Amino acid sequence: LTIIFNLVIIIMVLKSKEKNYTDLLFMSMACADFFIGLISIPSHLVDIWFDSRWSLGYSLCMIWLIQDYSSCTVSLVNLVLISLQRLRLIVTPMKASEKMSTSKYIMILLVWPATYIPWGISILIISASNNLHERCTLISKFIFVLFANFFGYVLPSIFIVILNLLTIYFLRKKTKKFPANNNLTKNAIKSASLNPSSQNPTTLQTESNSNALSSAKTTTLISTPKINISKEKKALICLIVIATFVVACFSTFIVVWPLAAYCSSCVSLIVFQVSTMTIYFHSTLNPIILVIFHEKFRQKLKEIFNFFIKK
Repeated sequence: LTIIFNLVIIIMVLKSKEKNYTDLLFMSMACADFFIGLISIPSHLVDIWFDSRWSLGYSLCMIWLIQDYSSCTVSLVNLVLISLQRLRLIVTPMKASEKMSTSKYIMILLVWPATYIPWGISILIISASNNLHERCTLISKFIFVLFANFFGYVLPSIFIVILNLLTIYFLRKKTKKFPANNNLTKNAIKSASLNPSSQNPTTLQTESNSNALSSAKTTTLISTPKINISKEKKALICLIVIATFVVACFSTFIVVWPLAAYCSSCVSLIVFQVSTMTIYFHSTLNPIILVIFHEKFRQKLKEIFNFFIKK
């Protein structure tokens, strides 16, 4: 299901004629979740099946560990960038743009090597000093686990929470600001349309044109942010739901992993395995939440269904 759901999101974005920055970030996150479904979940199930005694060789263990820890971090970093972009669209709408540029393409692409290279090098170094032929896991070096856990999972999760809280704060400020101005504009337009009979034709025509022009300008200035606010609210709801589930899914592993590295007898094998599966669970939830709460992806899914139904 994780593979299929995320593949659908990737296809939706690729087939979309109007791809923006946020769409491509969602696609990048879906790619990371796709690899979790393709490699991490099957490998973890095999590990559970053999009672955590790895029997598929050292090379496959390295592939699983590097891909597993890296993809989870890539997914989180993409969510950080999506949250940052949503905040910028609300705080500085004139400067923030959803249109793609060379720097944005580079930013999206750089997330992958910037995540995979540090994880890959550190895992290979740690594995060289530990026997991972029997157990394919990274819980033997507490200092490594502490730093890797903080920079790989804790720090991105903190950024996600802070950015979304700031977005909610600034969005509420803008929501309170514009309705009052909009009501004044409506009253001005209404009063201008009710009093034309009291003026002579020349004055009426001049003032009518003036009122129409000023009303049009005022309405444009006020209604445009209002439309954007309404749109941002819907997008923010989708983002908050995803962020909430992601942080909730990662929170268990963030606590259990360093605890198991510090005191292996304090954490049972089942607890560690369950905490790992909760991380994988977010990769299945992300595309489902996108389709349910994001209007654009929901519409694209309907188009795909209609296409197959007509066939």
